[in-house]
Amino acid sequence: YFKRVIGADVSPNQIANAEKVNECSNVTFEVSPAEKLNVPDGSVQLITAMAAAHWFDLPKFYEEGRRILCPGGVMAIYCYHFGKLNWPRNPSKNEALQKVYDECIFQGELGELLVPCVKLHVLSYFRTITIPYDDLVRDESAYTIERQITLDDLLGFVQTSSVFQTYKETKGEDAAVAFISGLQKKLVEIMKDDLTAEEESNPDQITMIETSPMILIMARIPA
Repeated sequence: YFKRVIGADVSPNQIANAEKVNECSNVTFEVSPAEKLNVPDGSVQLITAMAAAHWFDLPKFYEEGRRILCPGGVMAIYCYHFGKLNWPRNPSKNEALQKVYDECIFQGELGELLVPCVKLHVLSYFRTITIPYDDLVRDESAYTIERQITLDDLLGFVQTSSVFQTYKETKGEDAAVAFISGLQKKLVEIMKDDLTAEEESNPDQITMIETSPMILIMARIPA
């Protein structure tokens, strides 16, 4: 769809990882903050930011968008609702599973470490973000991700979150391992009556369905 695509991130490690798996000749990556992108004025048709805009200095990001977008160019910011868990073997347990999962991320020891920008923007599902261009649209109905995941996948997602990484740095490796182990035990306890003997002995491979509605916010520079 585009002749050239540039991916930017402030982390050299993230850029290095992206370059390792890139197979597209028209896609390049560079270390750059969202507020100061290394592209000419008026040269970009589309700016996207996925589950990242809460970290930006938004007024500066919007101004940078005005600089680099061509007439009629679009800025699109999108994110996702935190996963809704579905235990197909016994849906009556979905609410209990969700409660444990949400409390793990938003309350307790992790919740205390959530930084202000996450509390402001992410917990409101970006309702606090308004792009100050023309034709502003917010759409929560266009796309939903539904996938089968293992318990190991779910715990892995928790471990990649910024708040968990902060917890690990603050409390240490042993506390981080104990936290994940405790979360696993709570989830397995809810599902235990529906598990096979093999799943009880190897809970990492227990499978469930995760549904994540996407949120899209976009607006355009005047043509």
